[in-house]
Amino acid sequence: MSMLLTPGKWQGKGSLVLLGSNVGTPISCQLESIADELGRSVNGTIAVENQAERSLSVRVAEDDTGLYQMDLRLDGFALDGSAKLESTPNMGMLWNEAGTVHASFAFFPINRGCGCRGFLKTPDSSLTWEVALEPVVEKISGGNVVSLRRRR
Repeated sequence: MSMLLTPGKWQGKGSLVLLGSNVGTPISCQLESIADELGRSVNGTIAVENQAERSLSVRVAEDDTGLYQMDLRLDGFALDGSAKLESTPNMGMLWNEAGTVHASFAFFPINRGCGCRGFLKTPDSSLTWEVALEPVVEKISGGNVVSLRRRR
C-alpha cells in the first residue's frame, strides 16, 4: 500500500468552507496512522474553530479487486467506501448506508508531508475542506548538552 499517510503521528491545519460561502473556518487535526497485517488504521481528533473536538477513526483494508475498502467514523457518524491508494494522488469516495451523504477526497504529496482536499454532500448542505498534514517530530531533550555561550 503506498498510502501517503505513513505510519506515525501526524498533525494538520487547514480550512473548511460551506459551498456558496467565500469564508473558510479554520480546522486542525491530530492523527496517528498504524499499519498491521490486515491494513491500516488512522485514529485521532479533528477540531473545527468554535466547535467541540471530534474523534475520528478510519480503517483501510485491501480488497480482492485491487481497491481499498474504507470505514470512517466521526463521532458516531459512519461512512463506508472505496479508495485507490497505489499511486498519487490517493483518492476515494465514501457514503452513508442510506446513500444520502457522500464524500470524496484526495491525498497528495506536498513539501513537508501531504495535503488532503475533499467534498462532503449532505441533504442539507455541501462543504469542502483542505488540510496540510505533516509528521509529528518527537523532540529529543539533551540533558547532557552544555552551552559554551552565556545566555541573556
